[in-house]
Amino acid sequence: MTAQRDRRTYHLDAIEHCRTAVAGQVGPLAAAGDDLPVEPPAGVFGDLPGAGELASAISAFCTGIRAQLDAGSDLLDGVNTVLDGIGRSVTDIEDVNTALVRSV
Repeated sequence: MTAQRDRRTYHLDAIEHCRTAVAGQVGPLAAAGDDLPVEPPAGVFGDLPGAGELASAISAFCTGIRAQLDAGSDLLDGVNTVLDGIGRSVTDIEDVNTALVRSV
């Protein structure tokens, strides 16, 4: 379905397809970091002199990755919300215009 107003054309099917694709990635992106180590024990690196520091660095790195994945998921969720709003607004405008034309 295509709506046209003020020389702009909105392809509602394309908007909905994009919204659905984005919405389908929100959960998987948020879950992508779930299996990253939270606090690996220093012993996992054996008797290396810097094993504790290495474990701490890996923990900080994984915490940062999880935060970035969560932020990306939140961003995708926001895009989903905006695209949904655009689709609803265009559909509502079309419905009002159709009702006005029929009432004349």
